[in-house]
Amino acid sequence: MCKYVNDNNEVKGYGVGIFLEDEYDDYDGIINRILNGINYLNLRDIDRIFLYRIDLLNSNSIKFVQQEYNIKVCDGRELKCKVIIYALKKLLKEKYDLFKDKEILIISDNTDLSRNIVFEIAKEFKYVTVLGKDEKFIIELADDILNETGLSIYTAQFIKKLNKYNIIVNLNSKLNLNVSDIYSSSIIFDFSIERVIFKEMSRIGKKAVVITDFIFKMNQNIKSIPSGYEFNKEIPSYFYQSIQMFNSRDLVKVEINNKRYRFKEARKIIFGHV
Repeated sequence: MCKYVNDNNEVKGYGVGIFLEDEYDDYDGIINRILNGINYLNLRDIDRIFLYRIDLLNSNSIKFVQQEYNIKVCDGRELKCKVIIYALKKLLKEKYDLFKDKEILIISDNTDLSRNIVFEIAKEFKYVTVLGKDEKFIIELADDILNETGLSIYTAQFIKKLNKYNIIVNLNSKLNLNVSDIYSSSIIFDFSIERVIFKEMSRIGKKAVVITDFIFKMNQNIKSIPSGYEFNKEIPSYFYQSIQMFNSRDLVKVEINNKRYRFKEARKIIFGHV
């Protein structure tokens, strides 16, 4: 166990090492070790945790941990949804205005997170489709969008083909879609906890740009006691969200198909040139 402090020696958090390498195929074992780690801390002032390998968990497990211990598990999704437009502008640069006239699909998880990201995107894009199983949720969302922005969005509970969408944003961990017909030139943001689109496309060997995270530079000097457990200067969204307020200058990379790239490199991957 270690303690994290800032330059004023104020405690910012605690760290507990949990060895999971030998239990990747034992899901219950992973959960038990995480719970044991939380119990080991036994500190009353903890209100949130972040897990270095959050991708090993699913939505139900995260809900269980949050309810069991009355703490928030930081997954970064709120931050990713908040900065997606800024990230798209930085990624597409002069092509951004062209993409505003293309079709974008948002796969909803029927939560406030979906509602918030639809509003962000509807302010910028003309052709927005929201896919969701909860008919009442998506219809009410479409009405609110129309009343507040004047944009009429298309809603659906089922979509047969995905090959008409240039940008796809997924928040839903339950994927009931055929991803094989997604255009290889499409840009996909998979913000589901389980990264279901990324995993399914990897499984079938489908090539496309799947962005699963944004990477930020840490602008605080945080050290560990004892030393040796310091964090990298570039951190994922779920950690960044838990320690500092968003500053656009801190967004430095995108995670594409499980690898991190600077935006200049990412543009070359997408368009073949900078």
